[in-house]
Amino acid sequence: MKEVLIVGAGPTGLTAGIELARQGIIPQVIDKKEKPSSLSRAVGILPHSMRLLEPSGAAEEISKEGFSVSKVRFYRNDTLFTSVDFEKYLDESDLKIVALPQDKTEAVLSSVFSGFGGEVQYNTELSDLSQENGKVRVVVNGFEKSFDYVIGADGTRSKVRDICDIEFAGYDLDEDWSICDLYLKESQSIMDFHLFIKKGKTGVAMIPLEPRRIRLISNTPDALQEIPIDLEVDHVRRSGAFTIPIRQAVEYKKGNVLLAGDAAHSQSPVGGRGMNLGIADAVELARRLVDNDLDDYHRVRYKVGKDVIRLTERARKVVFHGNSFEKTLLLLMFYLVSRVGFLRRLFTHEFLNPKL
Repeated sequence: MKEVLIVGAGPTGLTAGIELARQGIIPQVIDKKEKPSSLSRAVGILPHSMRLLEPSGAAEEISKEGFSVSKVRFYRNDTLFTSVDFEKYLDESDLKIVALPQDKTEAVLSSVFSGFGGEVQYNTELSDLSQENGKVRVVVNGFEKSFDYVIGADGTRSKVRDICDIEFAGYDLDEDWSICDLYLKESQSIMDFHLFIKKGKTGVAMIPLEPRRIRLISNTPDALQEIPIDLEVDHVRRSGAFTIPIRQAVEYKKGNVLLAGDAAHSQSPVGGRGMNLGIADAVELARRLVDNDLDDYHRVRYKVGKDVIRLTERARKVVFHGNSFEKTLLLLMFYLVSRVGFLRRLFTHEFLNPKL
C-alpha cells in the first residue's frame, strides 16, 4: 500500500485525505498549528465543489451546517442597481452555493476523514525533505520517516514548495486589502451576496456567513468604513489588513512531491474561487495517485489554475480599479443579465459551475 504524507490540514489537505482514505489509502496528515483553525477565511462552497464532495458524504454534512445563497445584489455606490436571482433557474435537485465559514468546513471535513480511519496530527511540523530512489524522506518534529508521496497543501507560504525549490512565479498586489467579520443585531439579517461598485478605484463585497454574521472584503485599509449602507453592527469578530499574492507554482509535481491548493496557486478573492479550486486539485490528485496516473497532474491542474488567475484578475481590475465608463458598462451588463432570461441562465451556469 502507498504511504502518503499530506502537509496541511486545510480544506485542500483534508479533501485529499478523505479521497485517498475512502479508496483504501489512509494518509498521514500533519499541520504545524497547535489545534484546528478558528478563522473563517474562505466562506463560499460552490456547487462544483459540493458535487466533488458528494461521494464521501462530506457534501451532505456541509449542507446541514451551512445555508444556501441564491442571490447577488449589485450596487452603484449606495444605491441598489440590480440583482440576479439564481433560484429562478435552478431545479430543486440542483446544488447551490453554501455559505459556511472555513473553520466549520474544516471541522466537517476532519470529521469525515476520521470516519474513514484518518487522523490529523496537529503541532506537527515538517522541517526537511529530500528524494532518493523513488522515496521521499522527511523530517517531522525532529524524526525521520520515508513516504512514497508527499502532498504539499500548506498554503501560499508552503514549506514543501520552498524546500523543493519550486518557484512561486508572479507578483504581489501593490495595495492593502482589508477584511472584517462581524455580527449584526437581531433586527437585521443578510442572506445574499452584495457587491458595491463605487466611484474611484475602490469597492467592497459583503458575504453572508450565517444569518446574522457577515464578511466584508475591500481593497481599502478599512472594509467596514467602506460600506456605503447602514449596518446594525452588534460586534466585530475579526478585522485586519492583508496583501494578495497573484502567483502560481511553476511545477505542481517534482518527483514524488505534489502541490495542491494555495501552495500551488494564489489569486484574488474575487469570485470566491480559491478554496474551491483547491478542493478540485485535491480530488483529481487523489484519483490520479490511486490510479498511478500522476504524469499529467501538473499539466492539467496548472492550466486550470492559470485560467482561474487570469479570469479573477480581469474581474478584479474592472470591479475595483475600472474607470467610470468600465464600471457603468459592468453594471449595465448585470442589469441585462437580471432582465434577459437566456443571459441569466448563462450567468447562473458560469457563476455556479466554473471550470475548476
